[in-house]
Amino acid sequence: MKKYSSLLLCAVVCLLTACGAKEGVPSAASVPSPDISVEVETPPAQPPEIILYTVGMNSSGETVYAEDGTVLLTSSFRYPTLSVHRGNGMIITEGETEKEAAALAAAEVFNGYFSSWGSNDRAEGDIMAADKELAMEDYAWRKSEGIAWNGSYAMELDCTAYQTRRMISVTGLSYSYTGGAHPNSVNMAWNFDLESGEFFGPELLGGTELQTAVAEELKRQSAERAKEFGAAPEEVYWADYEAILDDWQSSAVSFGPQGMTVAYSPYELAAYAFGAQVYEISYEFLRPYLSLQGLELLGLAEEPGA
Repeated sequence: MKKYSSLLLCAVVCLLTACGAKEGVPSAASVPSPDISVEVETPPAQPPEIILYTVGMNSSGETVYAEDGTVLLTSSFRYPTLSVHRGNGMIITEGETEKEAAALAAAEVFNGYFSSWGSNDRAEGDIMAADKELAMEDYAWRKSEGIAWNGSYAMELDCTAYQTRRMISVTGLSYSYTGGAHPNSVNMAWNFDLESGEFFGPELLGGTELQTAVAEELKRQSAERAKEFGAAPEEVYWADYEAILDDWQSSAVSFGPQGMTVAYSPYELAAYAFGAQVYEISYEFLRPYLSLQGLELLGLAEEPGA
């Protein structure tokens, strides 16, 4: 009986061993662990929102006549206008994002100022109202006295614009004739920060070192110009010309590809015969005195990784 049981046990073991070795049936030790990692597809990064600003020029004009058809006054204004575009060039008329809304608000501030040159609806009244009235009165008086009308009054504005990534600098020359001995011209300038949406003065570009360095350079250039007339600066410019140059930031200051322009209209720094006094100062001269904000506004800050 014991012998029979041993034989039976051996047969069972052999049978199990044969089944385990059967092709296609892996053993427990050879079964791989299930792969439970899940590959998640990362969504593509969104491209940065691109806002582009484009400066163009608008023109407007008007002619004012007397009752008999005589031309009393003519006007001609060329002024900048700012538009906002997406990176694909599509003009933005309604902001779909916070960034677009801010860009449109900045453009509205800019255009709100300059568009007044193309409208007779300026906040403080008709931009030509005073000259219109003066021309009408002058013509009526000359006609009553039998004095010939010397020609119509005139008002003109011509602007150019320079743009960096963050700033727009506008240079303007205003011309007017109101029946005097000669016409008058005024040098003008406006600088606009696209990021803040505000106009700014050159004092934003640096501190007292910038103000002092530019003032000294203006005095140096003035002395050189006086030499061309064979005279000392005091003989060419007003007696207080140095004090005027010290306050150069309140003059017409604009910017272009090569540097900064400081302009004084006739009569501001010297007699009318000497004309406008316009000074050019290079960015190479300015760079050491500019703040980081000034460098960024003027497009002179180094790009990351440069």
